[in-house]
Parts: sequence; C-alpha cells; structure tokens
Amino acid sequence: MFINDVGQSAWEEINDGIAGSNYGWATCEGACSPPNPNFRDPLFQYGHGSSPIQGCAIVGGGFYNPATVQFPASYVGKYFFADLCTGWIRVFDPTNNTAADFGSGVASPVDLKVTSDGSLYYLAIGSSAVFRIQFTGGTAPTIATHPSNQTVLQGQPATFSVVASGTATLNYQWQRNQVNIPGATSSSYTLPAAAFADDGAKFRVVVTNAFGNATSNDATLTVNAPPSITGHPASQTVTQGQPATFGVMAIGSATLNYQWQRNQVNISGATSSTYVIASTAALRQRRKVPLRRHQFIWHGDQ
Repeated sequence: MFINDVGQSAWEEINDGIAGSNYGWATCEGACSPPNPNFRDPLFQYGHGSSPIQGCAIVGGGFYNPATVQFPASYVGKYFFADLCTGWIRVFDPTNNTAADFGSGVASPVDLKVTSDGSLYYLAIGSSAVFRIQFTGGTAPTIATHPSNQTVLQGQPATFSVVASGTATLNYQWQRNQVNIPGATSSSYTLPAAAFADDGAKFRVVVTNAFGNATSNDATLTVNAPPSITGHPASQTVTQGQPATFGVMAIGSATLNYQWQRNQVNISGATSSTYVIASTAALRQRRKVPLRRHQFIWHGDQ
C-alpha cells in the first residue's frame, strides 16, 4: 500500500504504507536531513514548482495490476499519480523508486483509477469531466479457447491446446502445477506417455506479447491405470491356534476391489486388502504340526 502525502511548502511524497511506521510528518517534509532513524523516509518525493516534474499537491494513485492488461507489459506493477497544479500524470516504478512522464495538460486532476479492463481513468475538476486513457498501439493476449481436461489410459499420450489472440508475436509457456515445463513453448503441449503419477496434475499456459499476458484456466489430467501389485502376500508359518494375516499392497485407478482365494477358490467375505485367519487349525487331529502355507491370489478390477 502506498500513501500520498500532500506537502506543506516544499515536497510532495509517496510513502510505503507499513504498520507502525512514523513518517516524520510535521518534523520532516520530504526525506529527513540529516537522516533520522526514528522516521521512515518517502519512497519518492518531488519539489514544489512549475517545471514538468514539479507541482504543488500530489493527487490520485493507482497500481497497474488489472485483470486484463491493456497497456504494454512494462506498466504492470507500476503506480500512477498526478499533480493538481501542474496537470501532469506520472508513473512510479517501485523496483527502483523512480518516476517517468506519462501524460500532461490535464486541467486540475484530482483522482485516478485503474479499472479491470486495463484502462486508466482520471477526474479533472478543471474540465468538470472524467476521462479514460486506453492503449491503442497493440492488444495484450486474450484466450479464446482454454485447455480442456483430459482422461487417458496409463501409457497413452495426453495433449493440451489453447487458442489465443492478440498483437503478434504471441509467446507460449506451458506449466504443470504452476511450474514452467522446459521446452513447452507452442500453442499445444503433449505429454508423450502418461504415468499413474501424473493423475490429477494440472496444466495451464501463459501467453505473452509486448503488450501484456494472459493465463489460461487449469486443465486436469486423469490417468486410468489397471491394478498393479506393489507388495505381494508373504508366506506365513504359525503355531496351531494362532492367527495368520496376509496383506497385499496395490495401486491403480479407484476403486480397487479385492477377493482373496484359498487354493484358487474364492474365500467368502475376504474382500479387503488384508485377510486374517483368526485361529489356525492343524492338518491332522491330535498332533501338533506346522500349518501348511496356503496360496492366496488377489484379483483386482481390470
């Protein structure tokens, strides 16, 4: 947040609005001289006078961060301000705390406003009117057709594309989960072979030219994969009467269904990722023997 400070007799200021700051008002006008560590000096100041960079009262202010960038991209993030007496509009660059000329000949401006369409409006009390400034030298990119969601099988390619317009040359940069994809700089992007790990990834593209930029909507990639067993059941040897537990680890597209088998015959109700024999029995009566290992085969949906 910036704070414009109308000076008393010497300086007009643009201050960085930070909670708890003391700007030295009434003690210092403009930057304190000598410097005073108790005060926060202005980011920018200009003196009183009638030259093209002087004035008498700073008025209006607006950051150029519209939803649609109409002015050249170099204006994005900069701050417009005006002076009541000399009738100019200037633009302040927060990256280096300098200001440059933007417009002049305004009849007593008193307010500025940047609108969502990228226009700059100013209220000139000397003309009793509101005026709009638009950039006509070129147009920033606009996206006509956004990338669409894609659903593919594991191993298949997935292609995302965009249709954009604007003053040439348009430049494209595709992103995955908001991170640039190296080399993905055309109007379409193809993932050659989708892996199950790509499921749920979001793809978008940023289109830029000399006059601005536009970012597409996210497109979500859904990858359907058949079940794959990543951890097989282990053989078990237990004492008679003890439980025996078998487990399996699998990945694949939801929902995974399980069916345990004993000697290749389905076990009724054994439909989770683990199967427990609550109390094992010996193979022969009246004799303690180790429990034979049983084969359990898991079948998932294909």
